Amino acid sequence: MNIFLSDLDNTLIYSHRRDIGPDKQAVECYEGREISFMTAHTQELLRDVQEKVCFIPCTTRSVAQYRRLQLLPDWQPQFALVANGGILLEYGHVDEAWYQESLQLAEQAAEQLRLAAVLLEKAQSRILPVKWIDRLFLFTKSDAPQQLQCQLRAQLDLMQVEVLLHGQKLYVLPCELHKGTAVQRLRCRYPQAQIFAAGDSAFDIPMLLAADYAYAPESLAEVLQAQQQKQLIPDKQLVSEAVLQALCQ
Repeated sequence: MNIFLSDLDNTLIYSHRRDIGPDKQAVECYEGREISFMTAHTQELLRDVQEKVCFIPCTTRSVAQYRRLQLLPDWQPQFALVANGGILLEYGHVDEAWYQESLQLAEQAAEQLRLAAVLLEKAQSRILPVKWIDRLFLFTKSDAPQQLQCQLRAQLDLMQVEVLLHGQKLYVLPCELHKGTAVQRLRCRYPQAQIFAAGDSAFDIPMLLAADYAYAPESLAEVLQAQQQKQLIPDKQLVSEAVLQALCQ
């Protein structure tokens, strides 16, 4: 069995802020608004890919955020990894054994996560309440995210937690709980599987490095030097279509 692990946001799906052309389909609605889209061609390619490999979304989204998605009108993946790989869903239901193992991994950084929560509560640049995502990591937003990231990195034990940004979004995550760990755990369940992975951000780098073959934009070329088996996609090209076209060949 071959497994295709893919990040979602900015890899397979795009927000309304990204121009992906007129031929697009809404795949996520929130509070009555269409907020995420795929091109119609991407949906066609995804139909073909999911018949050839086991497609598993691997996203930092929470369970609730993932459940808002409908990637194809009449189909959902059997499996999905959400909460940065900390939760495995099967037909939408939480795999409790996987989740309990993730909670144990997160517990190793519990003291630093609690300290980060205190520091974030005091941060003047914070513009969103501090949230514990599925009891695994912290999330908030800041109007000075890079400055806040630097402050946290100076005050936290970076052997226990990492601080990552995505625009104004700020995450504090246990070092032992990332998408690369999810790849390793999947290998234990499916030791014969060849794993392909696609992603576009710092959250995805551990997954891309741990996979047998990686697809990523050229902007990640430097950090993926250790991954010998990869395809780098020009930054102006949609990652979604390039990756799925390659998998269909």
